[in-house]
Formats: sequence, structure tokens, C-alpha cells
Amino acid sequence: MAEQAAVQDYKILTRAELKNTTLTDYQRIMITKAQMDLEFNYYKTFAKELSQNIDPHRWYEPYNNTDLEPQQAAQVAILSGAPAAALDAEVAGLGVGVAPATSEWFLFGLKDRKLEDNFEVLQWLRDEKEDQERVIQKSNFFSEFPLFLRDFIVNIGGCMFVEADETDVFRVTTFRPGQFRISLDSKGYPVAFNRTFRYTVRQVLEKWGKYVNKTADNPEGDLDCSNLSARVVIALKAGQMDQWLDINHYIGLNREADPNMLSAKYKKWTSKYMEMGLPPSSGGSMPEQFLEETGYDYFPVIYAAWETNGKDAYASNGPGKRALPDIKELYFLEQGYMTALELKYNPPLGIHPDIENVDTLPGGKTQIPNEEAMKVGIQSLYKVDLDLNHLRERINEIKQEVREHFQADFFRMLLDDDRKQPMTATEVLERKKEVMVLLGPAFGRITKFCLEPLINIVYQLRLKYKRVKPAPAIMQNQLLEVRFVSVIAKALKMGDFSILQAASQYLTAMAKEFPNSKHTVDDYEMAVAGMEALGVPPKLLKTKEDYQAAVDAEAKALAQERQAKTLPAVAGAAQELSNTDPSGGMLGKLRAMNSNGSGISAA
Repeated sequence: MAEQAAVQDYKILTRAELKNTTLTDYQRIMITKAQMDLEFNYYKTFAKELSQNIDPHRWYEPYNNTDLEPQQAAQVAILSGAPAAALDAEVAGLGVGVAPATSEWFLFGLKDRKLEDNFEVLQWLRDEKEDQERVIQKSNFFSEFPLFLRDFIVNIGGCMFVEADETDVFRVTTFRPGQFRISLDSKGYPVAFNRTFRYTVRQVLEKWGKYVNKTADNPEGDLDCSNLSARVVIALKAGQMDQWLDINHYIGLNREADPNMLSAKYKKWTSKYMEMGLPPSSGGSMPEQFLEETGYDYFPVIYAAWETNGKDAYASNGPGKRALPDIKELYFLEQGYMTALELKYNPPLGIHPDIENVDTLPGGKTQIPNEEAMKVGIQSLYKVDLDLNHLRERINEIKQEVREHFQADFFRMLLDDDRKQPMTATEVLERKKEVMVLLGPAFGRITKFCLEPLINIVYQLRLKYKRVKPAPAIMQNQLLEVRFVSVIAKALKMGDFSILQAASQYLTAMAKEFPNSKHTVDDYEMAVAGMEALGVPPKLLKTKEDYQAAVDAEAKALAQERQAKTLPAVAGAAQELSNTDPSGGMLGKLRAMNSNGSGISAA
């Protein structure tokens, strides 16, 4: 009860109180690592199995020459190349479909699309997009992206580390399943990253060694060991340069972040490299000794999973998981088929005990020692006459099912299209509507959690290296918007267009029986949605105000035209009426009624 009362006393925790902790950074990172390892262990066995059966050697487990068990566990037994071929087709097709290296796949725009009518704004957006494309082309992104997609499709998710590079603006490193641990926020974006890897003392020295006191007599300088542990220093003095060390890399929110400070140490995100297993100091506390400590304004790790259960960070479903049972059956059937074939052409033999050195090769000669051995001879123990056609048919069926899990035929269609003009989004949609429905959520996750963060990071790095031109004054305080225009992005929008077409046809049919039903839909909004689905540039579309003004002007012109057509007829009727005898006709009758006191006046 006392503890509950103490907790209830806290209505507000100040920033200083949140930062105050009895744990050192080293201890806090180790606790975080243990928690992330615990979550990952739930997926570890299955992730390793996926790698071994579908994508050999993608699984990562640190080991050296003395770790035999992990090395043996990394061995794979692939009995068919069909799953790997299907995966290759989806990786290549999805890469071309979402982010092709040879054609346009994204545009820059503004949240306020009206500003895009301005020529200066339009020119700036086009120039910056083209420079962004050049930077991405020059980097190693397109060589690493297929590896990212492999893990995204098959395993627990794709993970990519984006680092600044003075020459190429940025470089990426793709981490393999088992090599990293990730933690996500409530929106699905990474907020903590951890990986453990092994370096030799030599590699540690090459990457983090600092040299001071460089002079003409001592050009290489002296080694500053302030960031190195006593274990490394001892190994250096003993010349043990190939001794293995476990290194941990942690990225997460910086407790000491201060936007008013320029040093990387006070950035929003902190990055720390440290040795694992450092002994505590004499006082019993863990040492605050890091090989490298820096920071980022952005989170430098990109992570995307095909499908999650909404609670855990790693993928709970995907083509690889769905295909695994069929792949296992395929390997079982292939093994049985090969065994049956071997029994057929190399059956077990029964040999008389006096016969030695049997030569089973074609044309081989075997010496028969006596007449009794001649009678028994060499013969098959049993006749092998298996019908393998049914087994072969089942194997082919399973292979086709595996291809369907990876949508291999659909992506082959994209890749094998050898026409001069590439397949349009409409053709893609019409050929495989059901595949596009399945790809929609996956494409959304790739764009939201991979491509959009990548483009934002590259843009920030271009700002850092002063590669972004000053924006026009009219764009001040405006937010940039990334729009995807790859073939799959367009095809998915074409799906929306098909819905709009069906809705339009339905309204047309309804209006014949129920004329007022046409007022249930905003015709302007429906037309704009259709144009956007077709990929019409927004700058070509009128605003709703201009549209309404045009509609009113057209209605007014039509009314004037009708009035102009009816005026001659009205004038003729009036002339005819004026020429009528006043004593007769309707006018005469009206006058007569008025004169009789009926109270009706013709004037």
C-alpha cells in the first residue's frame, strides 16, 4: 500500500527525473539487448528453418573455427531448385515493380497541390527529384535492395543500415536474419536496433584505432588507447592480432538529446559500439567505455516485414512461411523419386558366396569359379518395376504450388516482356488482378517502411552535403510529399479506377429508373479520383472552384442560347397577336367581359 501511495504521488515526471537513473549506459544497453533477444528467440528456430529450406546461407550466426555446431547447423540439403528459382523471380519482379533502377519510380510533390501550378515550384521539384535519383543510382542501394527483398519475402523481415558517405552521399548495408534485433514503436517504425558481431583485434584497431603525436620522426604516430579495453591492449602488446572479440552495436533514443547542441553526442538518436563481456570496475559498476559513440538526426536503420501480428516486431506471415510446407513435401517426394530411380537402374543383387570381384559396369567381366556358382550366378533380389508417372505428376503439382506462393509466373511476365514499350499498368492489372490484390498490402509496407524512409534519409543527407538548392519563397513552410509512380503503384491505382468505372456504370443504370440517384455522388470528386488513378499530373486538373465556375458559365451560356432561339418565335407570336381584329378573338372577348363588369382586365 505504501508503494502504491508513493506511485500515486507522481502526477508529472520532469525531463530531469526521466533521465535520472542508477544504471550506466552500458548496463542499460545490456538489459535492452536481453529483452530484444528474448523476443527474437521466439522466431529464431523458424527463421533458421526458412533460410535453410528456401534461401541457403542467408541465415547469420557468428562463429569461428572452433564453433563446429553453428557451422554444421548452417549446412543445407536442397533437393530441388524450384523454390529458389521462384524466390528469384519474385525478388527480381518486385524490385522492378516497385523501385526499378532504369526508370522513374517516385516524384516529389507538395501537400498543397495548388502550389505546383507555379513554374518555379514545378522546376524545383523536378530538379531535386532528378538529383535525388542520381544520388541513389550512384550509391550501392540497387545492389543491396534485392538482398533486402529476399529477407522481406522469405524471412522475418528486411533490415538495412543507411550511413552517410562523403563521396556517394550515402551507403547501405543489408543485415541477414539472425544478425540483428529490432524494436518498433506503435506505428511500426524502428526505435531500437541491436546486433552482435565478431571482429579480430586487428579489425578493431583498423576501424577504431586513434593515432596521436604524429611527427616527422614518427609519421604513423602513437596509439591512443582511451577507447580500447584492457583486453585489447593486452592482446596488442602480446601480438595476438587475430584474437576474436564480440562487438555490440546499439542504436536507440538518446537520453541526453539536446536540439540546441551541435555535437553528434546530443542528437535525437544515439549509436554506440562496445565490446561485449567487459568486466566490472573495482567498484562493482560496469565501465562506460565505448569504441565509438555518435548520433543521428534520423533513425538510420530501415526495417520492413511482409506481415506482422500487430504485436511483435518480426514477420508472422509471408510467401516463405506459406510455401514452407509445400517445399518440405517437394523435397520428400524428390528424395523418394530419386530413390525409386536408383532402385530401378541399380537394384540390390544376390551373389553366390564363391563369386568375388563382381564387375557391375556395362561390359564388365566377372570370373565364375565353379558350376554351382554358375547356376546361382548374379541376380536381382527382387524385380523393381515401379510406375513413377504418378509421383512425377505430384512433384510437378507441388512445384506449381510453390511458384504460386511466390507469384513467380506473374513476375516472370513482367521480367520477360521483351517489347520495345514496357507493359502498362492497365495491362498488368488486367492480366493478374488477383495477384495485385495480394500485393497491395505488401507494396504498402515496402513504400511506407522502406522506400519513404530511404528517400527522406537521402534528402536529409543531401541537405547535409549542401546538394539541395534553395526553394522558391512561395514554398516556405510547405511539406514535401513523395509519390510513387512505379508500374505496381500505377497498377494498384488502376484497381481504384476499375471501381470508379463500375460505380459510374451503376449510377447510369440507376438514373434511368431513379433520376435523383445521380445526386448521391460528387461528380467533380469522382472525376478527380479517376484522373489520379490514371496517373494524370495534378497540375492539369482544375480546382473545385474553377470547375464550378466553368459549370456555371456553361449553364449560363446554354440558357442564353436557348433564349436566343426562342426570341424570334415569341416576337412572331406577338406580332400576329397585334395584327388580330380587336373586335374578335380572345382579346375581344376579354374586353367584352370587362365591359360587362366581370372585373377581368385584358390590359
